[in-house]
Amino acid sequence: LAKEFELPPLPDVPQTPQAAELKDPLFDLDAMDFGQPAAPAAPQDDPFALPDVPAIPNPGTPVPRFDMSGFDLDLPAGDLGDLEQAVESAPQEQGIPNGLTPAQMEMETKLDLAIAYQEIGDKEGARELLDEVIKGGSGEQASRASAMRAKLA
Repeated sequence: LAKEFELPPLPDVPQTPQAAELKDPLFDLDAMDFGQPAAPAAPQDDPFALPDVPAIPNPGTPVPRFDMSGFDLDLPAGDLGDLEQAVESAPQEQGIPNGLTPAQMEMETKLDLAIAYQEIGDKEGARELLDEVIKGGSGEQASRASAMRAKLA
């Protein structure tokens, strides 16, 4: 193949020793000296050791036994009329606490924050939050925010 392209012959390359013949200096631990003495032995006092368990004062005393056969965990099948009435009168929104929408809950949080800002003396921060509640809150929230804003002025 080399004759077709008229390439010069390759020079002889000396063979390198195989990987098994190479000596890894990291495995010769005896030759390593760090100039430090060996670590002292670990102390015998273990800070996490548990105290000895005291012996049982009267080992012959029998362990109390409980008779659970007399317990009846079945509930009586009584009148559930009050319970059914309470379920019917509950708010129909499922998964929404106190019947508030997420936007209304956000406005309630802003009202609470406005009160906290007012208590620490940040009237400007309280005013900004109250303005947001007046613009985006429900009717009741907006009226509460307006009353609080009037007290700030």
